[in-house]
Amino acid sequence: MFAKLEIELIGKVSNNALIVYAMIRHRAEYDVLIKAHTLRYKADTIAKMCNISLRTCRSCLDELEEAGLLMRSRTGRASFYIIMPPEAVGTLQRALQ
Repeated sequence: MFAKLEIELIGKVSNNALIVYAMIRHRAEYDVLIKAHTLRYKADTIAKMCNISLRTCRSCLDELEEAGLLMRSRTGRASFYIIMPPEAVGTLQRALQ
């Protein structure tokens, strides 16, 4: 299996967060209505897919959310993720300056 690694994110997020981002973006489906990729998974499922601990996975998801690459909400036992494109990092950083 191959997943696209967004090289422009190297150095902007941790290596583990980069792996989590690549994996969830690979598994996500594009939603035409909101013009973004979406995914509905449990955090432990993502951790198993990335071969990392649940604690590390949650930390990576928090980091991706803080970087503006991920928006999430809880839906029952799973979470609903909206995965933003890598360009969102630069936009968010420029907006905060």
